[in-house]
Order: sequence, then C-alpha cells, then structure tokens
Amino acid sequence: MNAVKQAENVKPGTDAGYVCPHCGKTEHIPNAVTLAAMQEADAIARGEIPGAVFVDPRQYETREELKTALKEAL
Repeated sequence: MNAVKQAENVKPGTDAGYVCPHCGKTEHIPNAVTLAAMQEADAIARGEIPGAVFVDPRQYETREELKTALKEAL
C-alpha cells in the first residue's frame, strides 16, 4: 500500500509532507507499532498471511474436540 511506504519514509520530528490517508491530518507520524500493524494488514491484503482462522464447530462432536481444534488453529 502507498500509505505504508509513505509512512515508513517519514522521519520522526519532521514534516516531510506526510498526510494520514484515513484522517487527513499531518500532525502525527505513525510509531513503530502502527507501522508494523500497517505492514501486517498489507500482507493480509496481499494474501501472504491468513487474515482469519475459521473452525466449523458443527464438525466436532464434543467441546473438547472443538477446543483442541481451536488451539491448534491459533
């Protein structure tokens, strides 16, 4: 995404022409945690990492089987 690349290039404490794509503000610059989240969201959007885990509870007969499947999925 352009927002991630643009935000990564901004140096803290400088204006650098950064404009937040969501709110349009120029006062804040994303910190390392926000940049990491943006990169992860970008990777999810590209399909490089799964965005969600789905376990169908109807295929399990007991709660213990379902709990085990959920633990393994995570």
